[in-house]
Amino acid sequence: MKYTEKLEKEERKLRKFKHDYQNMLLSLKELADFEDRNEFKQGVMNLEEYFNVRFASNEIWEFNNFDNLKNPYVKSIFISKVQDMRNMKITAEFSCPKIIEDIDIPVFDLVRVLGITLDNAVEAVSGNRNGRIAMNIMKVRGAVKFVISNTVTGPHKPPVGKLIQEGYTTKSRHQGLGLGNIRDIRKENGNLFVSYKYEENMFIATITVQQKEG
Repeated sequence: MKYTEKLEKEERKLRKFKHDYQNMLLSLKELADFEDRNEFKQGVMNLEEYFNVRFASNEIWEFNNFDNLKNPYVKSIFISKVQDMRNMKITAEFSCPKIIEDIDIPVFDLVRVLGITLDNAVEAVSGNRNGRIAMNIMKVRGAVKFVISNTVTGPHKPPVGKLIQEGYTTKSRHQGLGLGNIRDIRKENGNLFVSYKYEENMFIATITVQQKEG
């Protein structure tokens, strides 16, 4: 519902702008008829500034990426988490360039894995002014791959092997069950593969669901 309401609101804003921009271009056309190039250049800059101020937060283009996720449960969790990230002032980047329809795994197992991974990413960057989370979904060789990356700070990075141990946590008052739960879900789904790695200042979780044969 939030997704639909926001999409409709952004579409209304764009329709209004489309109605007005022709008049703005006419005003620039008038300026172009004058010999004063500086005045015309200033007019173009004013139009650019006007657009940026009113549409810098316009997210309608990102909705095209969300629309490519055809599973409503998977789509909902990403929309919800991205909204949470933006409310927390976390830079959130979402990409799903191709249509994703069939994901060959019980949907709630996938939702649990994605939810834990996204929550861990949010925890890792919360309070970090330069925190960034990137979410990329793609089709590769008969599989659907979810790559969720988050910035890491500080000189000491816990070894990946330690992170997946049940009960291990870097947060106070936290049970540290998340990655252990993912390990258990993976055991129940032979076509689910999860890997973790550090790459420069990023922690990268890759969740791959292979299409079953037959």
